[in-house]
Amino acid sequence: MDPTTAAIGRLSRNIKVEPITLTNVLQVTYTDKNPRRAAKVVNTLLESYIDRHIEVHRVSGATLFLEDQAGIYKQQLDQAAADLRSFTGRNDIFDIKQQKTNHLERLAAAEMNLGNLTGTRGTGDPMEMASASDDQLLRSLKGEIINLELQRTTTVETYGENHKMVKDIDKKIEVTKDRLATEIENLRQIYARDVKEIRAALKSLEWKEAEYDRLSLIVAEAKNNYLLYQQKTEEARVQSAMDNQKISSVRVLEMAAVPTKPSFPNLPLNFIVSILIGLFGAVGFAFFKEYLDHGLGSVEEVESRLKIPVLASIPQAEKAEVVSPRSLEISLPKLATESDHLWRQIKKADPNLNFRVIVVSSSTRGEGVTTVSSGLARTIAEQSLGETVCLRCGSLQKALSEDAQEALSMETMNISLGRSGRHSGPPSLSNGGSVSTAAVIGTQELMAALNATRLPNLNLLEMDNLVGEFNLLPLATRVKGVIERLREVGTTVVVVDAPPILHSPEILEIASLGDAVVLVLRAGKTRREVVQRAILSLERAQIRVYGIALNFRVEHIPSFFYRRM
Repeated sequence: MDPTTAAIGRLSRNIKVEPITLTNVLQVTYTDKNPRRAAKVVNTLLESYIDRHIEVHRVSGATLFLEDQAGIYKQQLDQAAADLRSFTGRNDIFDIKQQKTNHLERLAAAEMNLGNLTGTRGTGDPMEMASASDDQLLRSLKGEIINLELQRTTTVETYGENHKMVKDIDKKIEVTKDRLATEIENLRQIYARDVKEIRAALKSLEWKEAEYDRLSLIVAEAKNNYLLYQQKTEEARVQSAMDNQKISSVRVLEMAAVPTKPSFPNLPLNFIVSILIGLFGAVGFAFFKEYLDHGLGSVEEVESRLKIPVLASIPQAEKAEVVSPRSLEISLPKLATESDHLWRQIKKADPNLNFRVIVVSSSTRGEGVTTVSSGLARTIAEQSLGETVCLRCGSLQKALSEDAQEALSMETMNISLGRSGRHSGPPSLSNGGSVSTAAVIGTQELMAALNATRLPNLNLLEMDNLVGEFNLLPLATRVKGVIERLREVGTTVVVVDAPPILHSPEILEIASLGDAVVLVLRAGKTRREVVQRAILSLERAQIRVYGIALNFRVEHIPSFFYRRM
């Protein structure tokens, strides 16, 4: 690419022309790292644009052409004006409109007089015609006739109808009436001739008027054309002078000045925008995460979703706050508090039981069942005078056989599809039938497997520590046998640390052995669909869930402030 093409490309990319709203003004902006070069580019571009604009809109030879046309139309105007003057002079036209009005008035008067003398306005009696006419002679003759008739009437009254004077008067009346008729006829002919002459004059005047209007229109058109081209000639002359002075209709309102500050980055604006974007983004992400989160993180959420009361809410332990799995030592104060609350809720639910089997289980692994069961067992031992045993059912992998795994998958599929599982009622012990399994394990073997703790009435029993043929029985059968043997030796409370409910239908048989079943739920981690499936399995097996132990609850308020609230 040659340098000119490259420069044009950079100019096209960095220049921006935008109209200002509600104005006919354009704003030209050029972005460059060098502020002086940016201002120079904009000013040079504006000057070049104005020169180009003048060059494009300039019409060469326009002034001479317009002057020639103006001269032609001036000659046409002079010729048309001369024709109009000649026509008016030949036809004695001074004011054609007034002349036409005068003729019409004369015609109306002549037609009226003619009508009065032709009987069109009366009965045709000469006396009435004389009365209707404005002619003085007719009026005098009429008056003379009237006087003679009055004289005759007087003479008849004096001398009679046949007197000579009456006859003389009658002759005078006849002569006067004949003269009146003659005068009326003469006037009628005069008025008829006047009407004819006036109408001929009007007809000639109408033609003259049409010709006069035609010549006047030619004069007006020639005058308008001449004035138009004379104006255009003057405008072309002015435009040529303006072009020579580089005066254009496009004006530069403000030349580009060297900027003192960069247009970007605008650090305060970017900072504010970043804060707003971060704020709205964080809120949006929080809502989105909350929408996707199917975990149950609070007591209110658990109770509203599962419709089961929360018996304990155990916060997540810090590094120094642990539970010893062997000695059941508790260094977590909140666990002890919540375990005490859990035990009180269980006693409140059924205070009349002399021997209690409390099964602590969960829906899946990693819920913290061992922590909850250990804390509960220690709390019960501290508050009870009887013997308390924390029974751990052992490794889940040892407890499940291939048949149990297959049954688990079928049970899970039935629950997810909404079909009834294989357990329509309380489960029966596998391979146990109605035969007691307590005799299978001896008291000495059971006592040997118990691990004493610092509390004299608290013992830990792990199913994996039992030896002999007893271990060949199914897990539920072994748990039932141990619970029966513990009841016989006088144990008051047995806290069963059971495997997850959904991992084997056999776990439901262990849960059915308990007087109270507590379901442990890991706050914010366990999906509510999984917990609902576990609860549904227990309900189908007609096993009552006393409540939920919400474990590993995260405190969003710092622990230092949380303890003082």
